[in-house]
Amino acid sequence: MQAETAYFFRHALLRDAAYALQLPSERAMLHCLVLDVIDKIFDVPRFQADWFVPTHLDRGTAIDGMAAELVNHAVAAAEAHPDAEILRQLEISFRWRAAVHADRQFDLRTAAEMFGALAGIADCPGEVRFAALRYAGDTASRRGIPIEAEAHYRAALEHAQKNGMPVGVGRALGSLGSLYSILGRADEARDYLEKALEAHRDARDADSVPVTLGSLGVLCHQLGLMEEAETHYRRTLELAVETKDEVLEASTLANFGALLRRTGRETEALAAFERALRVYRHSGIRRGEGVVLGNLANLYRDSGRLDEAADLYARSLAIHREVGNRRSIGITTGNLAQLLEMQGQRREAISRYAEALFVNLEVGNLPFVALAHGRLGVLKLLDGAEGEAKDHLRKALQDFAAAGMSNEANELRQKWGQACRERGIEPGID
Repeated sequence: MQAETAYFFRHALLRDAAYALQLPSERAMLHCLVLDVIDKIFDVPRFQADWFVPTHLDRGTAIDGMAAELVNHAVAAAEAHPDAEILRQLEISFRWRAAVHADRQFDLRTAAEMFGALAGIADCPGEVRFAALRYAGDTASRRGIPIEAEAHYRAALEHAQKNGMPVGVGRALGSLGSLYSILGRADEARDYLEKALEAHRDARDADSVPVTLGSLGVLCHQLGLMEEAETHYRRTLELAVETKDEVLEASTLANFGALLRRTGRETEALAAFERALRVYRHSGIRRGEGVVLGNLANLYRDSGRLDEAADLYARSLAIHREVGNRRSIGITTGNLAQLLEMQGQRREAISRYAEALFVNLEVGNLPFVALAHGRLGVLKLLDGAEGEAKDHLRKALQDFAAAGMSNEANELRQKWGQACRERGIEPGID
């Protein structure tokens, strides 16, 4: 085995030396030959507009695993390829396939780099640049980098507006609205989502309407507007069923199930989560599976099935880490802390809440930053750390106000008052 390894090492050295001795034009011709061979063997698909679908609906091609390397060949062949248009199409195709492949492998950093590079190609077609910018924003959002996500979405919106792309305008507005909802910027979120709905209808973009309605449902749910949220969720589900979009149905059921749980409809919530879980598993969407397992754990926790809930939280967190879902790691860690608190494990609960707070701050998830501050404030007070407790309480109330979450702020004040009575102290904050 050592002799074989030495042979391959010497072979690689000689190969690299031979390559380095080639004139640049001859080197470029070698890359052209590689591209021609790959094209003949695999019938490389040229980039088309209908490729602009979510990565979970992309079925992949035979070249995906080698696409990132083929990008290098396409760039290196630029000096010798007789048809610049074909070369440009190949580079676009390879970059797109490499980005989608990286996304499906949960390599979000590489996916973001590929989408960003694709958008930066000088003569990149307008619709391609728009899609690349928007997907770069999606990737940044999923990585928990909201500033980067917002920059990409705004660039996509500006590009669509300048180039007369009404469908693109609506979709970019919807992406920004959803991002602002995640960040707790409620007024901006509603404004952008409502503008997105209007743009979808003006552009006759029926595919985007249920997606944006679902995002409005999430925002209203977050703000405690349960009736309005339920209306949006139910309409989204109707449209998802009409269009046979099972993945949209699953994501909506995951959110609607959480609303059903909060409003005391446990049986309906369980059915919604189980349906969503079946779809995600059938489709191989690990990210969605992790989210639903966390939602199901919340349901079990609230119904007293604490051991089962603990198991589901562990499985949910494992998937979030596998797919790089930092936002859901923060949320689920906070929910697990609540379970530990219910079990009387105050020290462990405080540790988990602190961990959740760190992650939620990192990804800019203001509503869950507020929740973590609030729970830490109450537990620190019960532990006798009154100064720390009041700091957490002030920050929680400030963040709840910024996120428009008055119901949660009132609940926190009640819990704070109860904790103060247990400690025999005045409930004042100052």
